[in-house]
Amino acid sequence: MTKSTVAVLRTSPETALEDYQRLYELAGFRDRRYHDFGSGNVLDTELHTILSEASDRTLWLDAHLRCVDHCREQCEYAQFCVGPSPASSYFERGLVSPGPTAYCRTSVMSRADALSRPMLAAARRSA
Repeated sequence: MTKSTVAVLRTSPETALEDYQRLYELAGFRDRRYHDFGSGNVLDTELHTILSEASDRTLWLDAHLRCVDHCREQCEYAQFCVGPSPASSYFERGLVSPGPTAYCRTSVMSRADALSRPMLAAARRSA
């Protein structure tokens, strides 16, 4: 049986990207394909620079941004969602890739469907 790890970290908008990497480190998680989820240090580098160099230094972030674009273009639920979770994609598929995850289906799509059913039924009754 595998041992679970819980990591809690206080974050802020200024340190969110670095904190995301720190959570993976605290959990003992590494993946060379994504440079161990490193993104940069906002204390040393401006956030816009980190983001603009994402494809060079932050492969997981670049992959995630492609997923966000894909969802906005392809997903009928995009208007109900803030975008895909790179962690959900990674842990379900083993890589950050586009397409709905179990989290999407259970937390976004099912909620949107459940909320829209009464409205659609009322619209059909009034038509």
